[in-house]
Amino acid sequence: MIHKGFWEGDIWNRVRSGEIRCHHLSISTVRDDRLEPQYYVGMLQAVLFMAQHDTLTGFANRSMLMEQLERHLSLAKSHGHAVALLYLDLDGFKPVNDRFGHNMGDRVLQLVAYRFRSVIREGDLQRLAAADNAMYAAKRAKTNPVQVCRGSQRYLKPAPDA
Repeated sequence: MIHKGFWEGDIWNRVRSGEIRCHHLSISTVRDDRLEPQYYVGMLQAVLFMAQHDTLTGFANRSMLMEQLERHLSLAKSHGHAVALLYLDLDGFKPVNDRFGHNMGDRVLQLVAYRFRSVIREGDLQRLAAADNAMYAAKRAKTNPVQVCRGSQRYLKPAPDA
């Protein structure tokens, strides 16, 4: 790094949740007028996370959701558990983009993701598509379909400030 002025490579990093993720780290040397090193600037990118998650919401992308759903269905079958899959359609989302622009649409999706995240159990799967739908898969769900439907009602309530 001293001779080239930069270094980059993949590192393993523990994030706040305790999960260990692969990140790509780039470090560059910032030099003064005499070309002496003054300080170093680093940029950390979550490589695997970025490949498997939507950058806007942080939720799993379609391929990751399907991969994890298959794994959870297989585990549920072998352990006698149920998996509940909830599909939500965000009515009226297209007019938000059309009338207020994509930046506002992105903010709406981020708000929906935030609210969605606040009511789901940690470890369950969620996906908020950039279009107008969301999917949620609950591991070890209640086996009674009526209980699953009743439990899903908390997702369908309008926002308090709506």
